Amino acid sequence: MFGLMAGSFLGGILADRFGRKKVLLGALVILCASLSISAFTPSWIGLHVLTFFIGIGDVSRTSILTILLSEITRNKIRYKVTVAHILVMAVGSCMLPLMAFLLPNWRHLYGAVGLLHFLVLFPSFIVFEESPRWLLENGKLDEARNLLQKIAKMNNVKLDEAKLLELGRDRETRVNHEPEKKQRGRRKLSYLDFIRVPFLRKRIIILSIAWLAVNVSYYGVSLNVNNLGGNRYLTFFALVSVELPGHILSYFTIRKLGSRVAFMIFSSVCGVFILAVPLLQAVDDTAVVVSNVIGKLFATGTFSLLYAFIGELFPTLLRSQSYGVCSVVSRVSAVLVPFLLYLGELYHPIIPYSVMGSIVIGAAVGMFFLPETKSQPMPDTMEDAKLQNRFITKVRC
Repeated sequence: MFGLMAGSFLGGILADRFGRKKVLLGALVILCASLSISAFTPSWIGLHVLTFFIGIGDVSRTSILTILLSEITRNKIRYKVTVAHILVMAVGSCMLPLMAFLLPNWRHLYGAVGLLHFLVLFPSFIVFEESPRWLLENGKLDEARNLLQKIAKMNNVKLDEAKLLELGRDRETRVNHEPEKKQRGRRKLSYLDFIRVPFLRKRIIILSIAWLAVNVSYYGVSLNVNNLGGNRYLTFFALVSVELPGHILSYFTIRKLGSRVAFMIFSSVCGVFILAVPLLQAVDDTAVVVSNVIGKLFATGTFSLLYAFIGELFPTLLRSQSYGVCSVVSRVSAVLVPFLLYLGELYHPIIPYSVMGSIVIGAAVGMFFLPETKSQPMPDTMEDAKLQNRFITKVRC
């Protein structure tokens, strides 16, 4: 979890500064190397260090790839691509209990997972390209044009050269008409802007609380699997397999209602079922497992919704860092989850579930104060992001 925290912070800075492709490929290399070496390390301390780097590589890869996919797809299919990406990760999670059952030695399991990562590492260097949005916002107009031409050729689409030139001129005109001081500040957007700029500060606080709530519920249910009774492999499989319908359901809900309203619904339902778990423990073990599974389903759906929603609220040069801030906050809560579960064993099982359920429902209320992004283009600049505030009043009315 501390590795995930560090990766969230560093990955966001590096991806916005040096580009999506370079940092994504670097994260994949770190992840592959750390997993493979962990299978052979004889040192207990060395294993902890490598696990830390696994966390860095894992979260950087996931968040940056999500951003890259959202930035190269048009508005009409952006939700579909984001959910499909997360859905494939859920398929991998479903494979894990089977692999763990067939490879009970953890070293063998680490080695097998590391090998799977190496199989996709080398094709990644060939397939992945830089984000055209990132290139444009960083003034790399020639690279952006060449990349867009390559994309058009690969997809058998005729590119309108006039619009391509106009795209570059619009950006140059926008920058040239800004005061010199503002031009200097344009390329220096950083984590500090989440504190300096009021509307960014409000958004990042609400979204960080939402990520914290989702992580508490998601990991709380996942890490408590051994206390639910029954075969731990089958119980874990039930908890991860339910992620598939969770992601699919979130996709159709997003299309119908938008990310903001969909999150409020999913988070509220998740909180209700989590709060019901301690009440059902005195009734039936099966009912406890079912309530956990349904809670996990909606907790998983909220993950998809947040991944889609965050990228739609921040400008291109702060998009990776916005994921980073929210993820860092969420990892703090994830670090504390095992201790929260231990309080339930030590005193009363109602404690962890009451905390998790209340936080998740509170996060749903917080989303009411964010703008709706349904059918809206992703913001490229700070001005584009600020204009979204007009949709808060519209949605409330």
